[in-house]
Amino acid sequence: MYEPYKLLNARIKSSPLHGIVWRLSILLNNVFRGSGGLKASAHLLHAFMSEIRARWKLGTPFQDFPRLQMINACILRRRDFEGQIIGDGVQVVELQQDEQEEDEFFDCHDDTPGKELPPWNRKPEGRLKRLGKERLLEYEDYLYIPICQDPAPLTEDQLAEKAALMFHLGLDEEGSNLRAKMQSTSLLSDMEAFKAANPEAS
Repeated sequence: MYEPYKLLNARIKSSPLHGIVWRLSILLNNVFRGSGGLKASAHLLHAFMSEIRARWKLGTPFQDFPRLQMINACILRRRDFEGQIIGDGVQVVELQQDEQEEDEFFDCHDDTPGKELPPWNRKPEGRLKRLGKERLLEYEDYLYIPICQDPAPLTEDQLAEKAALMFHLGLDEEGSNLRAKMQSTSLLSDMEAFKAANPEAS
């Protein structure tokens, strides 16, 4: 007798009162039933996604919506990163140089094998600022602080999944190697950023 109700309750989802999911669900229900059905609901979802894209482009976070905290974190991280680059001015100069070099054309030979440029001939990338008067050991060049990429923000569910994966890797050699590789992802990214900013460093 209660089986149909159990199946119905298993499909019912809930959300906090007056939250973004609650408001959007009520709007979708009203639009679907009284304003044009499926096509009107699609227009509403399109308008909602367009608002998210517009706030992303303008760098304007949402207010009082916990469900959109991940989007807010990405918006604030992007604002900080772009302000860091523009405030330093190094990247802007490099972009202007690249635009000037686009007008120059060179003849290339297809039979010439590609060779990796030596460290002293590589173009530095991702420099934040110069580290005082510190210089490299083997080359007469200043040491530059790289622009490091911050780790991507994670939700509570993602953090729980990552912790569970770390726990289930075990204590054997293979599990320890995988655990060390997962934990050193950010370190490897910082090392690559340093090498890109200081190509002459050994």
